[in-house]
Amino acid sequence: MKQVKNNDIDEPGKPMEPWQEPETTIVRGIASGGMGGEPSAVDSKNGKIVRIRPMRWNWKYDEEHLSTRLWKFTSRGKTLECPQKSSPPYFALAYKKRVYSDNRVKYPLKRVDWEPGGDPDKINPQNRGKSKFKRISWDEASSIIASEIRRVRETYGPYAVLAVGEDGHCESKNLHMVGGCHMSLLDKVGGYTRETRTPDSVEGFYWGAKHVWGTGANMGLAMTAPSENVIKDVADHTNMIVLQAGDWETVQNYAGQWWSHVIRFYLEIGIKFVVIDPFCNYTAVAHDEMKWVPILPNTDAALDFAIIYTWIKEDTYDKDYVETHTIGFDKVKAYVMGEEDGVPKTPEWASKICGVPEWTIKALAREWARKPTSIGHFCGAHIRGPYSHEAGRTAAYKLCMQGMGGPGVHQIHLFSFNVARQPAKTNYGPILPAMQATQFMPTEQAIPRTMVHHAIEKGEIEHYGSPQIIFAPAEDQFEKYVYPACPECGGGEVHMMWSEKPCNQGCWNGGFKFQEAMRSPKMECIITNHQWLENDSLFADLVLPVSCAPEENDAVGSGMCVSVNWAGIQDKACDPVGESKSDYQIAVEISKQFGLEDEMTQGMTDEEWLEYAFSISTIADHITFEEFKEKGYYIPP
Repeated sequence: MKQVKNNDIDEPGKPMEPWQEPETTIVRGIASGGMGGEPSAVDSKNGKIVRIRPMRWNWKYDEEHLSTRLWKFTSRGKTLECPQKSSPPYFALAYKKRVYSDNRVKYPLKRVDWEPGGDPDKINPQNRGKSKFKRISWDEASSIIASEIRRVRETYGPYAVLAVGEDGHCESKNLHMVGGCHMSLLDKVGGYTRETRTPDSVEGFYWGAKHVWGTGANMGLAMTAPSENVIKDVADHTNMIVLQAGDWETVQNYAGQWWSHVIRFYLEIGIKFVVIDPFCNYTAVAHDEMKWVPILPNTDAALDFAIIYTWIKEDTYDKDYVETHTIGFDKVKAYVMGEEDGVPKTPEWASKICGVPEWTIKALAREWARKPTSIGHFCGAHIRGPYSHEAGRTAAYKLCMQGMGGPGVHQIHLFSFNVARQPAKTNYGPILPAMQATQFMPTEQAIPRTMVHHAIEKGEIEHYGSPQIIFAPAEDQFEKYVYPACPECGGGEVHMMWSEKPCNQGCWNGGFKFQEAMRSPKMECIITNHQWLENDSLFADLVLPVSCAPEENDAVGSGMCVSVNWAGIQDKACDPVGESKSDYQIAVEISKQFGLEDEMTQGMTDEEWLEYAFSISTIADHITFEEFKEKGYYIPP
């Protein structure tokens, strides 16, 4: 029986049954977004995936090479090392089932009772979500889409096509990444209305903490920057971590399970964990050493103000830091001590609101003041709910009052979940094509993601904030924007939707409200790109089959929640299911109808794009493209 060397399932040298032996193995980061995560080894045989499993860094490199890449550090007498074996996220290990799911879209589909052309008697919008679909060819699908884009723009104006994208089924793609491919084509055709990413993951930080931090908030998300090497400083200096709506054992699975190693290490060296959450979340359940403090939902601000009250009353905050690093503390103090409204924010006052006993509040505040303490979360729930901006602000207040940035005093967030120590960082991966960046570029007319259904139903909306939303400066929050925008330059209502992210009704927009909007007779054509017949695709008129990440030749890379920064380039692990294409390939296919194929591809094949992207990356300073492709992955020194 063949002995599979150091890339087998459990340990080097373990034999496999003949039917299990793969013909090919590739390395792929399969995360729920971004450019990658902890790598997985994808084994294939006869053009199909056999299994997806963790991979070992020493598969293609010897120990001498890895000794300068796989870091380790010692703190408080114990050592944390970069694992030799990767820690992929849960869903990556089960992704074979998604690739071969029963509801996989294999061919272009057209709703049986919808016809292009905008005739009210033939679009039957009331049947979206109810009607069956029939298979059509790619030629027919491309022709219909191109003719509908032309018709809708000629009838209603240049911005009558709504492009829904950004995020979606990213699955750690680069060249083939969702979110921007259709926008790039529509931009070349003459314009579109952009659905903009709202701060749905970080609402409290965006609308609240952003106004506390001032400048330097990480990527505009209003979390502290820089976040590098937080892991080691916490290990060296932090005595307590407060997980306020931070379920670290689950949220890390956005891209990997690496953080589980860190949690165990922190517990082993004696760092205390306090979990403040309405639910005894998985992290608290998985680790008996952690203290759970139940709290009523959406009342974190009351708890925080009571903690601040205790610090002020007992004179246990870092006055020197507050005096030298902040402005406006007098206003916070006046509110907390009741000078502003006559209501001191005492632990007794807070207890009636948040449900945490007043003695628990006092004990937490006092221990926090005595020990170097960090706050931990990912983009936790307490900064998403109603009035979440209050908790976003108070989290920043607490950190500032205890010397934010000093030894052991940090905001440990999703960008801190990266490697503990590495001399040089990579970018997210070798490439980030300009086509992807289209999803972040402002347009003449835009609709915030959580207001799309309102815009369709009411025909007009207004909001405060930037058309760019997430990455915009705080001052943009005071700018008023309206839809339709700029009537003199062609602004008007949307009458067609093309979505590379068909999960609005399940992820953001109130479910049934978005379904009602999709059934509006105003929407004459709805197109979705997706791998599975689910969510918004059930309400579409045309459904285009999309390939999964293991079915594509692409570049991969690190991202968040990884033990070491790495990059890779791989051939597909298996054949695409049915006639599925990547979002990039779909946009190129439809661009042929407009004579724009050369503009979309810039005359380059997929392979040439990957080689070009490699050539302009920092990885090219360390390894040749041929060696990079042969090995499949690389860890920069």
